[in-house]
Amino acid sequence: MSGRFGMAHEEQGRKEETAEGLARVAHTTGKVVVPATAVTALLAYFGWARASAIYSVFGIDHRVLGFSVQDYLFDSVTDTFGPATLLLLAILAAVPAHLGLVRVMRKPSRRKWTVLPLVVAGMVLAVVGLLGFLGVVTYPVAWPLVPLSLGLGVLLIGYAVALWRATSGTERGPLGGSDVIDLATRVTFVAFLVLTLFWSVAIYAQNDGFADGVRIAQQAASLPGVVVFSPHPLFLQGAGVRETVLIGDRESRYYRYDGLRLLVRASGRYILLPVNWRPGTRAVVLPDDPAVRLEFF
Repeated sequence: MSGRFGMAHEEQGRKEETAEGLARVAHTTGKVVVPATAVTALLAYFGWARASAIYSVFGIDHRVLGFSVQDYLFDSVTDTFGPATLLLLAILAAVPAHLGLVRVMRKPSRRKWTVLPLVVAGMVLAVVGLLGFLGVVTYPVAWPLVPLSLGLGVLLIGYAVALWRATSGTERGPLGGSDVIDLATRVTFVAFLVLTLFWSVAIYAQNDGFADGVRIAQQAASLPGVVVFSPHPLFLQGAGVRETVLIGDRESRYYRYDGLRLLVRASGRYILLPVNWRPGTRAVVLPDDPAVRLEFF
């Protein structure tokens, strides 16, 4: 009996160790996968918003181009290097600042006077963002001042509460509250930060995309050149587009079109612009037809 009991106890111990190991793996995986998924979603959203603004300059709804999530990700990578670098530098600078604040707040007499400026600054930023959100004040800036002010304001207030908890050794904030209220506050805090982050990214991406679209429109001649050869007339028109009929013999005839530039290729279609494109000028859409030959230069 004792032998059976010992074997059962040992088997139970192995099961508990296995369960603990799986729990640790799941916890570690969650720490890696969740941030990676959030960053991927943010990059895809940035690419989507930027593409929407770029092609709206040419009167094209980017949804008809059939871009994939991968296309949006690749389009966003280059343009997010700068903002991502600044964000990482800000985080690196915030680490020693946080350690310094923790040292200062270890003394109860200094705790309130350290938290109070953070709360006041957060409330000022939140009010600035709220006034812009409600339309009471219109800020003459193109960058996302309203969502950034709201997000940073709430972040500072939440950080002040977290500092209070870390240095006072209590699970409650300076205002107290029940467990349910505390949980609801945490969830709302994170959701609000995520919302303002996506909102800021959308405005930044749209501004960046629109500026890029205007630049392309003003310098359409700098895009890759395209010469189109077709066995039948395509009736392509536009500022700077020229049609030339090439006759080989009585039954061999080709139509050549010059003065076109490649804007993008997507979903088996070529989106071409006249070399002298101006607002109101049409864009040309050509299907990927084996009978039509395109030469690039």
